[in-house]
Amino acid sequence: MSVSVKVEDLTRARDVLLLYSKKAAFNIEEYVDVGNVYKSIASKVEDAKETDSVDVPKQDILYVIQSMNVCAQRAPIELQNYKPIAALFETLGAIVKQAEEEESKE
Repeated sequence: MSVSVKVEDLTRARDVLLLYSKKAAFNIEEYVDVGNVYKSIASKVEDAKETDSVDVPKQDILYVIQSMNVCAQRAPIELQNYKPIAALFETLGAIVKQAEEEESKE
């Protein structure tokens, strides 16, 4: 299943994965999955060009949410990044919740 995500939110999700990878917040065995999700998201952003939102595999968004949650505990980030990261976390969580509610109705 896929979910519709605004390109700007997807761009921020891609950038968060990059930020946490630069902070070495991922364990060595996690980098393959991180790289795969990063490539998937980055290609969606690049292909989006003139659209407001794109369909992304729900599993990728769940991975980003889980990564954000885990990495927030593993790697300190600059104070100015807290609010944008928290806002993105809430936005992506709401997208997944809405998709799961729609799945349960079907």
